[in-house]
Amino acid sequence: MVATVAPIVGLLGTVIEMIDAFEAIAFADGMENPALLAGGISMALINTAAGLSVALPALGMHHYFKNRAAFMGLNLEKQINQLLNEWFMPVVSTAPHLKVVDHAH
Repeated sequence: MVATVAPIVGLLGTVIEMIDAFEAIAFADGMENPALLAGGISMALINTAAGLSVALPALGMHHYFKNRAAFMGLNLEKQINQLLNEWFMPVVSTAPHLKVVDHAH
């Protein structure tokens, strides 16, 4: 959930800061001071970077633990099937009239 929500929160912060940056320019009578826009864009990029820096490790750990759980589940399933086969499957014995030989001439 964190890996999904964090980029969206970062994007929301980016959009809000961009709105603030362009409002600052609109109320300052145009582009007389480009530092107003640069400061807003800088804050927007910081929000995006913060969202991604949370999302990327969380997504990596999510995939690691998901694959680890699937691997453990498959191993557990194999062991349970083996136990069930040992406990409940009858042992097939060879017919009494057949004889196993070491080699044939």
